[in-house]
Order: sequence, then structure tokens, then C-alpha cells
Amino acid sequence: MTPIDKDYLALFNDFPDGLFRIDLAGKYILVNELYAEIFGYTPEEMLAKDFDIWKTWAIEDEIRLLLSEAKKRDIKGIVVRSKSRIDTMGYIELSIGVSRDDNDVITGYEGRARDITLRYEAMNSEVEARRNAEFLVDLMAHDLTNIHHGMQMPLEFILGDSDFPEKYRKPLELSVAQLHYATDLIKNVKRLQRVLGGGNNLSTKNLYKELMDAAATAQRAYPAKVLDFELMFKSDEHWVLADNLLVDLFFNLFHNALKHDREATVRIKVEAKQNADDNLIDIHIIDYGPGVPDVEKKRILQRRMGAKGSGIGLTIVNYLLDKYDGSIRVVDRVPGELQMGSDFIVTLRRGM
Repeated sequence: MTPIDKDYLALFNDFPDGLFRIDLAGKYILVNELYAEIFGYTPEEMLAKDFDIWKTWAIEDEIRLLLSEAKKRDIKGIVVRSKSRIDTMGYIELSIGVSRDDNDVITGYEGRARDITLRYEAMNSEVEARRNAEFLVDLMAHDLTNIHHGMQMPLEFILGDSDFPEKYRKPLELSVAQLHYATDLIKNVKRLQRVLGGGNNLSTKNLYKELMDAAATAQRAYPAKVLDFELMFKSDEHWVLADNLLVDLFFNLFHNALKHDREATVRIKVEAKQNADDNLIDIHIIDYGPGVPDVEKKRILQRRMGAKGSGIGLTIVNYLLDKYDGSIRVVDRVPGELQMGSDFIVTLRRGM
């Protein structure tokens, strides 16, 4: 072996991926040490006459299709099942193309491989664990909601009886209020589950439609109150970059306004204003309720799970804003007049 051959062999074996070359029949012509290690063999064993890819690549139909496609184009990063010396199954990430002779005739295939068994199994375990957790949350939410409704209906029926003793009315009203709170909590947990499990595929959304849908949903959540909702721009005037969960962001802000306003009619006005950055838009959600104390204004800006006093609703808002690369701040509707209501300013990226 010449010095050049030795240097080439050293580079070949030191390459960070497994390298291989096979002929058209699937027999190995060349492999480096790392490639052989993936399957538990030595290079010499894999280059023996009776050794071929069917001893290392597990699913024959899948491999035949892969080799056929590789004749048309180079294939990069495809995951295929692998088989080790002791018949344990794994996964390799494979990149493969054809090799040609001096006359441009295909003589075989060459490529590189990486053992991703541990990473792939960990990913599958994570997906399975998420599915199981989501199933248990769905099951718990369904059963608890049914239990709450079963308790709530007879209690509200009793409260509607004019002959019911007044001294027992207040404790019963508190019990019904806690059932409403528990039901809202379950709904918010479900919304948070959707937020945390969603992808990051953003698209252009009609701001007017999203706000109207959120307002209608919030009104249904509080049938005993009237939502006086006003949008101060046209239906086709503003578009933002978000996903299908944007309605949940606005719903939670409207829900908070309905929840904390003591009036039977709750007024919310929404304005859209140009941000100093032309790529951003400021959405002012203005209410006329009791206002937000300064210490609570700071908590609203805390973007982490479990921020004290923020509640799941505002946790959802902040997770979604992080996802949309947006922000939120809250100021008094009338500067210095807390009791006159609040202005929640949501900043989002403009859609094209």
C-alpha cells in the first residue's frame, strides 16, 4: 500500500459518517469502519462474497423502491430500518446516489449512513407519551365536565325556588360559582393543551374575523351578560401573521373582561393602530371595567407557566404571543384613572 493509499484509508475511516459502496446486485464493494460498526460487523466481514445489503437493510420492498428512486435522483436523509448482526432492529439515516463508470453507465450505488436508533426511538417515545397524556387529559376533562354539570343543574334549580331559605342561599351561590370556575379551568387546560401541542406554521389571518369569532365565543361563555362589542375598522382592512389558535388569544382577553366587569352589559372596543415599525400592528382591546392594578399589569407581562396570579388564560395569551413573535402590555384607558377601565395593547406582525 502506497503512502497515498494509507492517507486515503485513514481519511475514509475517520469520516464522521458510515460510508459505503455497493454494486447493482447489492453486494458491498467498499465500507469504512464506522459503517460496519453500525451493524456489528468488521469491514472485512461485510466485503465477503456471500454478504450483501439484505443482511443490514431490513425491509426488502422498501430498499428496492429506494434503489430504484436513487437511479433518478440523489436521495438525502431518508430513514430506513436496519438489522444488526444479532438481528436487532434499528434505524439509519441514509443518503444515497448512483456510481458511474467512465462511459456514464451506472455501476452501483454509494452513500453515507448514520445510526439514529436512539434518537428515533426517543422521538417515538415522546410522541407516544404525548398521545397518552392528551388522551388522559381528554378523558379527565370529559368526565369532570359531566360531573360538574350534574351538580350544577340541581343547585341552580334549588336557587331558582323562591321558597328556598335565604340563609342558605349565599353558601349555595358560592358553590355554584366554584363549579363555574372549575368548568372554565377545564376549558382553559384544554386550550393550553392545544397551544403547547400545536406546530409553528403561521399564515395570514383576517384580524376582523378572528376578533368577531372570539367575541361570539366569549359571549356564549357568559349568557347572563350582554357583550357590547365594537370594532373600529373595516372587515378587510387588517391582516396579521398567526395560526388557527389566534381566536383563543383574543377569547381569553374578552373572557377576562366579562368575568371581572360587574355590570350586566360589558362594553369592549377594539382599535387597530400602526406601530412605529411598519411590519407590526397594535391592537387596542379597550374595556370599561374596574381596571387593572399596577402590580397586576406587571404580572401580565410575565411569559412563563405558573406566573403567580396570571391564571391559565393569560398563560395561553403569552404562549401564543411568543409563538407569533408578538407582545402585550396594559395601560389605563384614561391615564391615571384606574377605575375607568383598561387598554390591552397586543402587538402582532402584519400579514401579507
